[in-house]
Amino acid sequence: MSAIRKFALSFLAVLIGWATGFIYFVVYMTLFTSWGRPTDVEAILYWTAIFISIAWILVVLPFIFLVPDSSGFFSLPRATLTGAVAGLVTFLLLVGWWTGFWTEKLYLGYALVVGAATGLAYSSFWYIRRRASASKGEGAA
Repeated sequence: MSAIRKFALSFLAVLIGWATGFIYFVVYMTLFTSWGRPTDVEAILYWTAIFISIAWILVVLPFIFLVPDSSGFFSLPRATLTGAVAGLVTFLLLVGWWTGFWTEKLYLGYALVVGAATGLAYSSFWYIRRRASASKGEGAA
């Protein structure tokens, strides 16, 4: 897959991960807090977008450019698990260690959900691209 496609698909995957994380946040705040509704929505959207963008630049882009396309990391189950673990570790390194958010289930779950959704989305895009290339007789380009 070309570098431009990897860049674009990873950005789209991270965007999907960010949106999925926000859905998780809304559901969590509605069902598992005493407020029964999401609060601080603007802050969550803004700050998570900033830190997820930083994580995309520091973690996702190097990973997709350094790991060969033929790697098993791009299979659906493995990409989802790898994304979840990477999301949690990245959250702890970027935010958790200096904020105390690492003690909150909401934020730990948020990092897992964003990472898993990003890994799943990128893996799905990669698989679709590979299948399309194979059906055209181009191989797994």
